[in-house]
Amino acid sequence: QVINGALRQPENSKTQDRACEMLRKLARTPQDVKKIIELSGIPMIVRAMRDHREKSIVQAESCAVLAELVWVEPTAMETIVAVSVSQQPNDDDDDDDSSS
Repeated sequence: QVINGALRQPENSKTQDRACEMLRKLARTPQDVKKIIELSGIPMIVRAMRDHREKSIVQAESCAVLAELVWVEPTAMETIVAVSVSQQPNDDDDDDDSSS
């Protein structure tokens, strides 16, 4: 429910902030973390960070939930890295090609 609410309103920074806060509080056991991952929580968090770069509260809460996920279940780092890399914009690649 938390993740779905955030995914329905990606433009709303307050919704993203609250969703990250709730996920941080819900991530208490390795099973909780695995469930958050299964429900696409990490892509939601990464998107919130990307879409709300200027909102320090979203950045702080996003970082806090990612840290909590890894603290509780260290293997979550693999998913975080994979999702982060897959959601990177390709703007940097274009800049490199134009300077050649």
